[in-house]
Amino acid sequence: MLICNLKTKAKVLEERLSKLQERENQLIRQDAEKRLLERHPDFEDIRNSDDFHGWAKEQPKSIQDWVYYNADDADLASRALDLFKKILVLNLLRLSHLLNRLEICC
Repeated sequence: MLICNLKTKAKVLEERLSKLQERENQLIRQDAEKRLLERHPDFEDIRNSDDFHGWAKEQPKSIQDWVYYNADDADLASRALDLFKKILVLNLLRLSHLLNRLEICC
């Protein structure tokens, strides 16, 4: 009887601990997302962008992990967004330069 009661209490405690850990992970994710939104107010737009996901798939696995398997490190996620934006700006500058050259030629 005593062993049965101890097992029952242990199971209840394990369930409570599991719920607390789940809640703690949720708070950590929310905090990371809040910090990421502070650094990149356009994060939601980028997160839903096909261009961003296409770019991410072309990156090394470590950078893909920053994007897809990182729920709590806002610094790494922010780095990934910084890289994406820098490459986007560089591509836009190249395109602008090319268009200017075409206007001069024609």
